[in-house]
Amino acid sequence: MRFTQDDLRAEAINMKAKLLHAAGDTDAALEILSKLPAWHAPIIKEQLFGKDTAEYHYWNKKNCYGLMDVMSIKLARIIRFDPTLTVMEKIDRLEAMAIAFAEMSQKNDLEFCCIGEESIYAILAGMLTADNSSIDDVIRIREKQFASIERIMELAKNDEVLAEQIKITYKTDDMLSWILNRLSNSPHPQFTKLRANPKYMEMLNKWVK
Repeated sequence: MRFTQDDLRAEAINMKAKLLHAAGDTDAALEILSKLPAWHAPIIKEQLFGKDTAEYHYWNKKNCYGLMDVMSIKLARIIRFDPTLTVMEKIDRLEAMAIAFAEMSQKNDLEFCCIGEESIYAILAGMLTADNSSIDDVIRIREKQFASIERIMELAKNDEVLAEQIKITYKTDDMLSWILNRLSNSPHPQFTKLRANPKYMEMLNKWVK
């Protein structure tokens, strides 16, 4: 029998994975769960394992980081694409949101909130670039983004799961260098235009290690 409804198909995959795991073939269970939608598979993988196991701890933490990134991007886009707001209102509200995430990241057990901070600053910087906003605003927000990236990389030094996430996403453990390289070399017209501004290039070069 072939399921055609997404929810039934997902349940069938989930059940098969649980049976494989119970039979001792965890690798096959994890692989079959990869057939689920990208947002769904990691959550189900987490549920394969007992709450007191290293595997559960790994997947739970991995999912926290992934969901923090997705959630913060979605929150930022609510503001970014709100047609009732002016550009200045969007800037003020997005920056306030990023600052709130930064403040949370200073608390014990919430250090990973700097992931959300970085995602929001990235959205805001992209908005400012697309809207041809003041170069000073673009520079200010990019610098805040880079500072949050440095905090993420510092956190990753003692967090193998976060370090792995960075490596998978950027193909390097130096997230900041990857971002700087993209901004410095992307042929996209918006980035090319920014690079024609000496103040912008001075800012980028300042962050190159």
